[in-house]
Amino acid sequence: MIHQPFVHRLNLLSSAGLLAAVALLATPLCAQDAPKKKSTPDRPDAADRGSARPPRSEPRDFTDTEVKFSPPPGVKLLADVAYREGNPVWRVDLALPDASHGLPRAVIINVHGGGWSAGDKNGGRSSICYWAQRGYVGVSVRYRLLGEAPFPASIEDVKCAVRWLRAHARDYNLDPNRIGAYGHSAGAHLVAMLGVCPKEAGLDAGPWPDQSSLVNAVCAVATPTDLAGSREVNRFPGATEEERHTLARKCSPLTYANAGAPPFLLIHGITDGTVPVDHGKNFASALRAAGAKNVNLFLLDAMGHDPMPTHEAILRPLVDAFFDTTVGSRAGVLELQTDLARRWQLERASEQGFGFERVAEFDRNHDGKLSRDEWPGTDEMFARIDRGQNNLIEPAEMEAWRRSRTGATQPGKK
Repeated sequence: MIHQPFVHRLNLLSSAGLLAAVALLATPLCAQDAPKKKSTPDRPDAADRGSARPPRSEPRDFTDTEVKFSPPPGVKLLADVAYREGNPVWRVDLALPDASHGLPRAVIINVHGGGWSAGDKNGGRSSICYWAQRGYVGVSVRYRLLGEAPFPASIEDVKCAVRWLRAHARDYNLDPNRIGAYGHSAGAHLVAMLGVCPKEAGLDAGPWPDQSSLVNAVCAVATPTDLAGSREVNRFPGATEEERHTLARKCSPLTYANAGAPPFLLIHGITDGTVPVDHGKNFASALRAAGAKNVNLFLLDAMGHDPMPTHEAILRPLVDAFFDTTVGSRAGVLELQTDLARRWQLERASEQGFGFERVAEFDRNHDGKLSRDEWPGTDEMFARIDRGQNNLIEPAEMEAWRRSRTGATQPGKK
């Protein structure tokens, strides 16, 4: 487990070399299939406000949102499993490792973004399959959007999904005490609520009341944490401004900061114009002030609302390491990945780039090579560097990769 929280601020855009490497290696971690809307969560237009848009008279037709998706080898995908009866919205997808026997597995829940008014769980299938390949049970949740039901319906839905998971833990061989949750933007708000909002708040509507809806670890990117203190309050129903603010506070993670909060990894771009960075900073401060023991804030210089697609080469290993350390079984890996990200930044001004002598510090068995277990970066990067395709990276391969990225003719001194 992590004993000390960290705050890191990375100047990711100051390195042309790093950007080039990221552009070659990155694929979106949790890219959703839903189109982006021009209005933003902090600046909704009138059509996006929950108080202005009437609920739809007909349920959503999901036939148009279904995408043809084949899980990768070694993963079994269970689509559209009901976590509550009575509404076709109340469905989850589960991605299970084929070798799902043995000890119960940890879970990572993906909650999609979209300003609470767009998006769908189907866009998270690639992400939950990725986590299943890493040995987790991956879960993607569908919830009611603002056009279908006002706040707090979306919160009630994701909480119900967690309770359902725990009630059916034996059916899917999952560990109810090791459930992590990941989300971006509106999805980040919802997973943050899964981390801190207690049953006493009155938002645990629906079946499985004997089960807890609190998760055991939360990674949230660009998180709206104070809905009452922003224009988000316009999304809430109410006859008066006071009523809207009261409900907005009830639906805000900031309201529930407490000493018993689970481990948090908060990632936020400094220049986020959709959800200002103060949301993340103030929430982290509130959690620490309340006595929470494991609060990790990762601030990204010159980055906006969605840093994952462009900086996955650094951020995805960090997210993986966070879950591996908190609900997984790889103690200490988060510190390792944090140190690697920091070293990339320290090397950004070097003409020679990030050399093997740096990476070799992770050579735990000191054989002069890096195996996949020792490699601190992404699987995509490992595959690119491992030209011999023998699942080992040797110094010559690392040097060849470095020179191809920098155009260097001679190895540089570090």
